[in-house]
Amino acid sequence: MRVPLALVVALALGACGKAPQLASPTQLQGLTAQKTAHGGYKSGNRTLYVLPEAGPGFLHEAIAKAKRVIRLEVYILTEQGVVDGLIAAKARGVDVQVMVEPKPYNPGNPNLPLPVNHKAINALRAGGVAVADTNPAYTYTHAKFMSVDDAVTFVSTANFTKTGLGVDPKGNREYVVEDRAPADVAEFVRVFQADQARVAYTPTNPDSVISPVNSRAQILGVIASAKKDVLIADEVAGDPGVAAAIKAATSRGVRVRGLLEDFKPSASEPDPLNYQTARAWTAAGATVRLMTVPTLHAKTVIADGRSMYVGSENLTTNSLDHNREIGLRLDDPALVAPVLKTTEGDWAGAHPAPAK
Repeated sequence: MRVPLALVVALALGACGKAPQLASPTQLQGLTAQKTAHGGYKSGNRTLYVLPEAGPGFLHEAIAKAKRVIRLEVYILTEQGVVDGLIAAKARGVDVQVMVEPKPYNPGNPNLPLPVNHKAINALRAGGVAVADTNPAYTYTHAKFMSVDDAVTFVSTANFTKTGLGVDPKGNREYVVEDRAPADVAEFVRVFQADQARVAYTPTNPDSVISPVNSRAQILGVIASAKKDVLIADEVAGDPGVAAAIKAATSRGVRVRGLLEDFKPSASEPDPLNYQTARAWTAAGATVRLMTVPTLHAKTVIADGRSMYVGSENLTTNSLDHNREIGLRLDDPALVAPVLKTTEGDWAGAHPAPAK
């Protein structure tokens, strides 16, 4: 398990049995997703990629095909293919605009931010690319999204790193949505421009999940919409409001399962946050497991196999209320299906959370 990077992001935000049976993704009515050349699942004007299996090719290709403008806002940027692609795009005349979090959290010394982005920033600036700090109004800019030619936006749970984008075949569990819905793309471009201008932004698109503005309402809304099942997969969680939403769901007869990354106890953290969260969710009526392989960095909530949140927001108070985060609420069973199938597989390979 690649603990250092996963732990950096987690702290910035704050015996296996047989998996219970849900409806098979292939049984979901209206399933029309088709596989793409890069291993994505396309439905309508959106394509979903499951990482690390899909690899980074779809992002590299999008950068290589950019004709006019690229806008990238990201928490951690280290993947060389992305960096080289952005420099090449600038060289052929594309307006490349990049914003990167200047102070990623350092668990070893919170007063000394990690320097992980410095190499990429220096390389980009040497290549003529405009790189700026993200908006300091937020505790962290933990968002990971990139718009190309104002025609497509990639909304990612993954940082733009080797483990995040599947350059390493043993990389993280992640999801990226390639979104060509005009209203979505326009919204995310406006978010980027607002963050550039250091002004607040209020989302207008019902699909958008944007911290610190509406992500709490959107994500809790997915849980509240469930009639039968809720399946959560999240790197790190601990927000009391989420626990309350789980309690409300189980009280009305909804089965809730939670899958969290297993950050093992250490001298500095003998009772990890996810262990505390597992106990709170269990007390609320959920069944919780911890995942070790692959590293769980994704953030998803699925209701009844038909509605889903996916994005950069972890289920922590900081992530929901104080960071800049970007995600989507999707009600397309064709796109929910591959996430449901993947999460069911991850659930089967996970282990029960320990009782204290």
